[in-house]
Amino acid sequence: TVEEGGPNPMDDSRKFCGFLTKCGQVRKSWKRRWFELDLATGRLVYFQGKPPAAQPKGEFEASKVTAVLVGRDQLCHGATVRIPSNGEWCFALVAPSRTLFLLADSSAERQAWLAALARVRQAKTNDPQTSVATISVTASGPATSSASSPAAVESAPAVT
Repeated sequence: TVEEGGPNPMDDSRKFCGFLTKCGQVRKSWKRRWFELDLATGRLVYFQGKPPAAQPKGEFEASKVTAVLVGRDQLCHGATVRIPSNGEWCFALVAPSRTLFLLADSSAERQAWLAALARVRQAKTNDPQTSVATISVTASGPATSSASSPAAVESAPAVT
């Protein structure tokens, strides 16, 4: 489930939150985690459970994403991770330091996360003191150079 505003309604919709399943960096096993995306800073933090009971397990700088790979075909093309059999709604966030492989519970939830990531990009693009590469989304076919693909995040439903 995707929840905007996070566990604290006082966040004033600055966070986009929900459960996703992520692939580990070292062991490559898939684990369900609670994610919170700060829409202002682009900081994506994940927890073993829902806060405040859980402590952060890790974080990812979504503001530094250079490409988003969407769908099983994209992730399997040249990937070093095994996509689970229920990986129909998977996507990957590619940044210079790391690629984060994620799996949503439904197509609608994946689209909501992609829209939230687009909002982060939009916020960074409008900030004159921030230089951010354009996020490109590749939705079908093998990715030869995802950075040269046209951005398709804009077609995702807006998150309000």
